[in-house]
Amino acid sequence: MADDENVIGIVLDIDSPGGSCSAIPPMLEAISYAKAHRKPVYVHADCCASAAYWVASQCDAIYMDNDLSEVGSIGAMAVFVDNSATNPSNGERTLVVYADESSEKNRAYREALAGNFEAAKAELKPLVVSGRPNIQKEEKGVLSGAMFGTAEALRLNMADAKKTLSETIEAVFALTSV
Repeated sequence: MADDENVIGIVLDIDSPGGSCSAIPPMLEAISYAKAHRKPVYVHADCCASAAYWVASQCDAIYMDNDLSEVGSIGAMAVFVDNSATNPSNGERTLVVYADESSEKNRAYREALAGNFEAAKAELKPLVVSGRPNIQKEEKGVLSGAMFGTAEALRLNMADAKKTLSETIEAVFALTSV
């Protein structure tokens, strides 16, 4: 869309509790590409949490749909499945062998299975929302995973205004003087 001369801007209509961190890089690349081509990227959000908020935080503006809309859940988590035990249905065991040169491979996972969660926690340090430098990071809950309704999100600079989808689209037109 950024290469299309008929596209003046992009609105991401987000209603998501989040998702996998592995989905983020292509979204951030697309947003960066659009911005580099002077296409504003705005977010219209109802529920915009966790990884979805990470994406939104990189856009030019975040507009909350209504008073019940929410943003937040900034933080990261991982789920490790310990499948190293014997399978009781057939007696099979899972054995994992690492090359001597691969001592760091899956280290956080292996340490978590052994009861040491520090390496996994270090990998999950909250990803600071660099696209929103004025966010009130010191406020309780902002970086610890809390969700915030529209009024609080605006107060904490987690969003820019309350606008319907139509108003968000109009804002793109107004910004580009079309």
